[in-house]
Amino acid sequence: MLGTLLKKKTTRTPVGLDIGARGLRAAQLSPAKGGWTVVAASACERTGVPDGTDVLQPSAQLVRMVTSLERFRGREVVAVMSSPDLDYFSLELPKGVVDSESAQLERVVCAEVSRLMRGEDKEPVTRYWRSPAGKPPSPNVVGIGASPVAVRTLLTTMDEARLICSVVEPAALALARFGSVLCRPGEDELWGVLDLGEREARLVVCLGRVPVLVRAVGGGVGDWTRSVAATLDVGEKSAEVHLREHGVAAVGGRESGEQRTSRGSLAGLMMGGLRSSLRSTTAEAERSVAYMRQCYPGRDLRGLIAVGRGSLIPNVVEYFSHSLGIEVMRASACLRGDRCELTYSSGHGQPLELVGLAIGTALSE
Repeated sequence: MLGTLLKKKTTRTPVGLDIGARGLRAAQLSPAKGGWTVVAASACERTGVPDGTDVLQPSAQLVRMVTSLERFRGREVVAVMSSPDLDYFSLELPKGVVDSESAQLERVVCAEVSRLMRGEDKEPVTRYWRSPAGKPPSPNVVGIGASPVAVRTLLTTMDEARLICSVVEPAALALARFGSVLCRPGEDELWGVLDLGEREARLVVCLGRVPVLVRAVGGGVGDWTRSVAATLDVGEKSAEVHLREHGVAAVGGRESGEQRTSRGSLAGLMMGGLRSSLRSTTAEAERSVAYMRQCYPGRDLRGLIAVGRGSLIPNVVEYFSHSLGIEVMRASACLRGDRCELTYSSGHGQPLELVGLAIGTALSE
């Protein structure tokens, strides 16, 4: 089920759906000269769902969200699945197994993923892809195990919404695909996507267009918001507003004196509440990058593309760039690059960073 269920040739992609902890994002693209154009993008906040509750958007809202908007066409959708509903495993398998027929490799991966899966899922839905060869010992397959209950729930929700779900796409593949159309990586280039989402921060490192490492590197924006609320002794809604408007203290004192006077003390207080989380995320990301450099010696990490709600918080991306010593840039900044294969208009009314996962999902192969 994690893969292609239905394929049709059209002048538009299916609608990519990202049903997350925060809400629903959707995107649809059309081929353009030298790349792709986003022809429709939208987002809908979840309503009536308690914070932290992992419940899919009611089907009626899905129908209104996707099928009632004129700019979206068709009923075919691709839905993305993320943690905690699936896990990724970097597997080092014998070369003879990796080079064997797909059916044999699939059986081995399924057995290995089932053994490693946490939780109660004894028969997970599995998928895999081969990683480019690295310096031994290094992983040569990325395996995925998804909760069968979560997959069935997602497909049932799409069916009740009268949508045709052609693919259930793992988030890591969608993020890699989204980043690839932004930076057109070479086959031997090591680069990555840093997704600062609601529930967790995750790092997807790619060689060329293939994800070779997928790892959760820290808590998400929801955790940050609760930390700021505790630090400032305010409610979570107020903490969210403060984070969005003021961000965290600038690294290296790059703000002007006037900016520091107007917002520095509040941003500094929030940085105090988040410093431990940000440092932990940085340390985990550094370990992941060092491991990839060990697996693929001679290839330095070109940079990271930041997506997710956390990437929009002032000075957060700059913090990670400074702390990691690697260029980290928001997805929207890549639109100005000469390698970009994506056209995205501000007229869509949504930051590219928020709909990036839905865009990568719509581009499912």
